[in-house]
Amino acid sequence: MRSRFARELRRLADRIEYQDRSSARRMGIPVGAYTLFSRVARVADISAVLDIGANTGQFARWAAAYFPGKPIHCFEPLADCVAALNRVAASHSNIVVHPFALGEHNGTHQMQRNDYSPSSSLLNMTDRHRELWPHTKTDRPIEIEVRRLDELNERFSAPLFLKFDVQGYELHALRGAQQVLKKAAVLQLEVLFDRLYEGQSDFLTLMNFLSGHGFSFVDFADERRVGPNRDLVYADAVFVADAYRKKPSK
Repeated sequence: MRSRFARELRRLADRIEYQDRSSARRMGIPVGAYTLFSRVARVADISAVLDIGANTGQFARWAAAYFPGKPIHCFEPLADCVAALNRVAASHSNIVVHPFALGEHNGTHQMQRNDYSPSSSLLNMTDRHRELWPHTKTDRPIEIEVRRLDELNERFSAPLFLKFDVQGYELHALRGAQQVLKKAAVLQLEVLFDRLYEGQSDFLTLMNFLSGHGFSFVDFADERRVGPNRDLVYADAVFVADAYRKKPSK
């Protein structure tokens, strides 16, 4: 009986996975992102997506396709990346571009603009980062605008899905977003486990901060491992607001 039940579960899982892959391919979304969006949609009927560290719009395009008609707010300070984002927004009416970074305080800050734009950060890169990814060895300082997300709080309504990918600067961005966090149902944060940037946010500190704001860690959506021991370097951590977590049935 148990083996038959296990086979039925396996067939059901295969059917669901096939359907996900088929739907993801039809919508032009990578399967991993499609699966994440599906899980987010099961948590809450998301009113908007905030893509913090949007780069050239990779994530924004996928979110715009999965959440049609819902605003996708993209935050990105690098001028060339903003130009690429604006081109994406020209063909997706629900994408809104905000040409600045998010942090704890408003002002002009120095950013380390890397030749590989996704590795650019408000923090200094470590030698370990360059060792793992030699193509990131060159960067230069530039001045960018940094603003608190809470200044835009009135523009957003609950429930929100927030994605952070800010190269170790996550805690600073979160501290400037404490009012917006009250409207969030799901957060996705890139968290670093190897020392890639000076003064980077660590997973335990981020988890404790978010726990204090009513969020619980639920899973890793994606991860990057290196070396013979497959050491974890970074991962996308998913947090859900406790108010939206399903209660266990009695």
